[in-house]
This record gives sequence, structure tokens and C-alpha cells, in this order.
Amino acid sequence: MRYNSINNQQELITSTASKIAFSNFINAIKSPETKEKYSYNFLKYTEYLKIERDNISHLLQIEVRIIQSDIIEYIMKLRDKGYSYSSISGKLAAIFLFYDMNDIILNKKKISRYVGEHEKTVNDRAYTREEIRKIIDACDLKYKVVVLLMACTGCRIGAIPNLRLSGLKYLEDCHLYKSLIMSIAKKMHTILFVHLNVPNTLTNIYNIEKDVERN
Repeated sequence: MRYNSINNQQELITSTASKIAFSNFINAIKSPETKEKYSYNFLKYTEYLKIERDNISHLLQIEVRIIQSDIIEYIMKLRDKGYSYSSISGKLAAIFLFYDMNDIILNKKKISRYVGEHEKTVNDRAYTREEIRKIIDACDLKYKVVVLLMACTGCRIGAIPNLRLSGLKYLEDCHLYKSLIMSIAKKMHTILFVHLNVPNTLTNIYNIEKDVERN
């Protein structure tokens, strides 16, 4: 089964019952990025079960005991393939949401027991200045901005595409730029303080793109 963007997932489903079941699931998610992730993880599960998109509604007609058994078997397959606790938990969250939004009550506590325990495999630490410098030196201008933004603000990579040059406000007293990031639900926001070098690099990209357009 070939995966397509969330924008045309529902268009590929022709069965009314399956379209409604998928719509109940995907429209319960607010963030576009999370929609993409959950849709992908859920459709990988249906692929494992050899269920076509038009037959998604059939998953809701199966006895709960069998549904739970199928999910547990899927979890064990993922564990055998070496998937991490976090990765399996992410896939399981998508499956649970599909059944939740279609009024199928599962014994989540029992199923989740099969995921295993979270094991810390690496000792996380911050990059050193020298390591960041090496990364920046290896990047083109566009990715220099991405690395600099993440290094100097601590923001997540998913926040970067929504940043705009027009959203940067210079704080003369601090010699810093301030930028506002709104959450998807617009219930909260994050303020980033950006070093002077980052806007300068952003401006360089903007000027280069304008030059390309003119040529």
C-alpha cells in the first residue's frame, strides 16, 4: 500500500463507511504535522493486517478480543524487528486514537504492557561549540540558518518553517532579535530570542532568492 499525503488520503477512500471512520480519526488531531504522523502510522498498521483503505471500516466490526490480539501481535512483530519503545508507543497511539474516535473500547493498559520498558540507550548531552561549528561549516546557507536557530534558541525543528523575517523584532538594548511562535491551537505562544548572526544569514538567503527570481 503506497502512502500519500494526508491531503488526499480521504479522497483515496471511496467506501462511505471507511471514509467516515478515517475522518473521525484524523479530524480529532489539530496539528498538521501530527496528522501526517498518525495517518502514516495507522495506515502502516492496516498494511500489516492486509486491509485496503476502502475496507478500513471492517476493523470496527471485529470482536474486541480479536482486535486486541491483532494489536499485540503487531507490537511483538515491531519488537522483533528492533523498534524502540518510543517508536512503538508512537505507532500504538495512532491505532488507539482510531478506535477511540470510532467508539471501540479497548483494554489499553493490557495492550501497552507488551510494548516493554523504556531503556535509555544513549547519554544525551548538549553539542559543544566546536561541534556546532563543524556542522555549520558543512551546511549550505539554508541549513546554516536551521542549525543556528536551533542552537541559539533551543526551538524544535518543527517550529522553524513558520518563522518569518517580518516576525523578527530587533531589541536594540539587548542586541538581540525577538520572534513569536504561536501554537497550532493558538492557545499559547513561545518567544524566541535570536542572536544577530541568524537574521543576517536569513537576510542573505532572502537576497539570494530575489536575485535568482530576477535572473
